[in-house]
Amino acid sequence: MSACLLAWCAGCGGRPELDGLTTARSHLEQGLDVEALALFEAAPESFDLIITDQTMPGMSGVDMVREIRTLNSDVPVVVLSGYADVVSEQIKTELQIADVLLKPVMAEELERVIGRALQSG
Repeated sequence: MSACLLAWCAGCGGRPELDGLTTARSHLEQGLDVEALALFEAAPESFDLIITDQTMPGMSGVDMVREIRTLNSDVPVVVLSGYADVVSEQIKTELQIADVLLKPVMAEELERVIGRALQSG
């Protein structure tokens, strides 16, 4: 199985914290928030999973998910946040966010959430 993943982590200097997940044969596109959204806009059906940080310089993760949903309502989305309860259950349901993880995220937890999101998406 091959997956195409778009991820951006504001607290990682633009580098996703996904060590070890490349062994799942994911193709990782890296970029800044607006650049990452532009990558998605260019080919919204090519992505199997989106992982985004909630707090980014150009837009929030929730705002990014709103934009993503206008182009692809089916792609699973995972939001990372350094703050508890930053994404309400209502927004999570409304935007079909697969999961919201509190940073720092352990690799095992991230792998589990990604697997679950890909199976249900």
